[in-house]
Parts: sequence; structure tokens; C-alpha cells
Amino acid sequence: TTDLGEACYGLGQTLQALGEHEEANIAFHKSLQAYRTSFGLQDPRQLPALKALVARLDLMVQMVMVEQVLVELWELAELP
Repeated sequence: TTDLGEACYGLGQTLQALGEHEEANIAFHKSLQAYRTSFGLQDPRQLPALKALVARLDLMVQMVMVEQVLVELWELAELP
């Protein structure tokens, strides 16, 4: 239902703000599932949850890239 989708999305936002990113992802996915089950795959009510997941994935990619750069810097610092 709309209420369940909205509740899961709101929970995801709260968890994300608290830094609980994995739990936030689960809540956003549950929001998507609620909307898609009730209204179909093309329903626009799922867009906020989809955007939140995309933003989270973008952040994860950035974190991996930063980690790679830090490893390279560490390796350079260890050179004689």
C-alpha cells in the first residue's frame, strides 16, 4: 500500500541520516517492493526510493575510489 511504501521510505531516510546505510538500503528496497506490488512496476511513487538507492550506490562507488587512492598513496609513502 501507499502507507507501507511511504513508511519504508521514511525509515530509509532516517537510517541514512544516522549513518546506517546498509539498513537504509533494505528499507528503500522494501519501499520499492511495496509500491511495485500494489501499483505495478511503472508507478511513479517509487521514484524517491529509486533516487535514494542511486545516490547511495554513487556514494559507495566514490568511497571505493577514495579507498583505492589512499592505498596508492600509502604504497608511495612506503617507497625508499
